[in-house]
Amino acid sequence: MGKGEGEGGLMAEHTPTPWQQGRLLSTTVTREWDDDYREQKEYEESALVCVNFHASDEGRSRRIIAVATHMDGNAGANAAFIVRAVNCHEELVKALEDAIELINDINGCHGCADNSADPDESRRKALAAALAKAKEGALDESQMLLQDLDEETL
Repeated sequence: MGKGEGEGGLMAEHTPTPWQQGRLLSTTVTREWDDDYREQKEYEESALVCVNFHASDEGRSRRIIAVATHMDGNAGANAAFIVRAVNCHEELVKALEDAIELINDINGCHGCADNSADPDESRRKALAAALAKAKEGALDESQMLLQDLDEETL
């Protein structure tokens, strides 16, 4: 069974959205820290991708999904990007489906993605390929790296 696969070789369901970026909360403990320590902890927290993060319980109920890499000091930006991408994934899939349907409606060309006479064929194929990649859960190198880190660190 490969990484990320459940029983029968099928992809396991991902953690439900919304995902959140970690952040350092101001608590009675954290307010006592010196500036250097606080800055380090703010950076470490910003690299986390979490669910169920609530300030009301000082983050105790959070579940860490992934830890972004610390390449060139951009871990926080990486984590923020992951959170934005994951949280808008379903909306983007729906938009691609609608765009494909719209192109087909405009051209009166339902189910003709392989019609070489259609001037929009390359656009339709590009949209269909992007949609297939999004729906199939194709992992690119950065996603595989995060998956590896998730398994190693948690």
